[in-house]
Parts: sequence; C-alpha cells; structure tokens
Amino acid sequence: MTFFLQVFPSRFEDESPGSLVGPLVVRGIIPASNDLHILCRRQAWKTVQKIGDLEYLSDYHVTIVTICDGRLNFGTRWGVGDFDISELIDSAQVIDGLPFVRLEHAASYKEIRKRPKDLQHLEAHQAYRKNIR
Repeated sequence: MTFFLQVFPSRFEDESPGSLVGPLVVRGIIPASNDLHILCRRQAWKTVQKIGDLEYLSDYHVTIVTICDGRLNFGTRWGVGDFDISELIDSAQVIDGLPFVRLEHAASYKEIRKRPKDLQHLEAHQAYRKNIR
C-alpha cells in the first residue's frame, strides 16, 4: 500500500490518478494471482515510466510499465474492449483505502476477453452475486 500511495498521492490535480484492477481478488471472489494491473493517467503515468520498464504488447496495441519482475503492471487503457479509462478510474470503489475498478467493469472486460480463466472468474462472480442478494 505504501508504494501505491507514493505513486498515487491522495491529491493529484483534484482527480484520482489511478485505479487497481483486482476487484474480484480483493473481495475474495477469486484467489490472488502473482500480478496486479493498475490503470493510471496523466502524472501517475509519467511517474511510473520513470521507475519501471516500458513494454509494448503488440497483441493488444498497448504500452505498459512493469516493475517488481512483472508483478505490477501499469497502463493507460485496457487492451480489449472500448472502455473509458477516466470512467473506470473516476467510478472506482475504495476498499481498504485503495481504489479498485468496479466489479461490473471487470466483469465486462472478462466477458469480452473470454479466456478460460476469464470464464471461470465470471462463474465465480455470478456465484458471489447470488450469495450477496
């Protein structure tokens, strides 16, 4: 958490500079994996470019910054779908002091992506939704 707050201070031009992509993990819907994806914008993106390695993902036409041997990945957009990154960041849900992309946005991404693990995650998400009603 300390690292996130250093890169993304609470006041950044009166807007949230980024959002974590891990709403299913933080709620215990799926087990934690070995990496975390972080959406960022403006100054936060400039900051992470100074501390990590730039990598172009040609399959998705996106550039990311990786640190911690690839366990933390920063980007300015998702590689699939047509998502408004400002909307994803601005509507983030704060959990334990950290902003996470909303569950419905993560589910929409996984519905588009449709890898085997995404389909498993969607099943787990549906079960979670049934249990919280």
